[in-house]
Amino acid sequence: MNEPQLTSPGQFTSAQVVLRFALRLAIFCVFASFGAAGFRVMFPTYLVLCAIYCAIAATFRGEAIRGRVFTHWDEAAGYGALASLLTKLSVNP
Repeated sequence: MNEPQLTSPGQFTSAQVVLRFALRLAIFCVFASFGAAGFRVMFPTYLVLCAIYCAIAATFRGEAIRGRVFTHWDEAAGYGALASLLTKLSVNP
């Protein structure tokens, strides 16, 4: 089979990063639904924690912030933006 060639052994393709992002979101939805504080509080909290994890992972891996493929930096930005949006939308008037 023809497998995609990576530019370096530790680099993922953009499709793999998007799939990883989607799977983590699904897992966080499940965990947040069982949280004692409620989904509205737990889901953005998990997203912020994952954004911090992704930023640390990107730093340790030495990933470029702006590259040709998605990296942990892009995931961190996505989780942070989604957490911010959900927090703004869930504020009680």
